[in-house]
Amino acid sequence: MQKKYYIYRSRGKLLAATLFLLLLVLLFSFVGVFLLFNRGVTVDTIANIVAVVFLFIFYSYVRKKYKENKPEVILNEEGLYLESFSILIRWEDIDGYYIQKVLKLPFLFFVVKNEEKYIEQLKRVNKNKALTNVDNELPAFDVYLGVLENKAELIKALEDYQVPMVNQISS
Repeated sequence: MQKKYYIYRSRGKLLAATLFLLLLVLLFSFVGVFLLFNRGVTVDTIANIVAVVFLFIFYSYVRKKYKENKPEVILNEEGLYLESFSILIRWEDIDGYYIQKVLKLPFLFFVVKNEEKYIEQLKRVNKNKALTNVDNELPAFDVYLGVLENKAELIKALEDYQVPMVNQISS
């Protein structure tokens, strides 16, 4: 029986993002109130209100992720569970993984046999994420390494489960 691994998001980064977004929401709110009382309803005021709404939605999402503290990746005997896609990929279907920067951000991509079978199981938002990767000639399933608390533990866990690092695949 192999060890289970739980790879978490970095709580420090999530807390910093939460506080930064809260600061932006407050700043844009004050600017919006100032604009509303001094200029009335203008394009600037409306744009500011829209920005506050989007920032608040993003702030709520990040705050929720901070409070949940769910593992981003779980590795156990059955396979690899990716929280960002809400899917379990069986070990026998994983050919390997590789790390690649996309827009200067580090991602770990999983090369999966019969990706379509797994993509069909996804909910709409997650399916769109996976299909966007495929459209960009990347494997459908990935993990953003920038949010992980311990990237080395994920690599070690993959090695323990004998998942090979493969050369970059181009479809």
